[in-house]
Amino acid sequence: MNGCKLLDTNILIYLSKKIKLPDAIIAASAICNKATLITRNTSDFQNVHNDLIIVNPFEFKDS
Repeated sequence: MNGCKLLDTNILIYLSKKIKLPDAIIAASAICNKATLITRNTSDFQNVHNDLIIVNPFEFKDS
């Protein structure tokens, strides 16, 4: 996992950002796997972590 400990990251996010546990697990998984988080519910993940990239697929418009 590229040196990222999922459990440690999850606990840090959960305790420091006061978000729901399922959201903390989702965010930590995305961070540790260096993945983009695709969600319509972007408000729950704002300001969670600098390395977390969030994309709302419903905000994209056809070119």
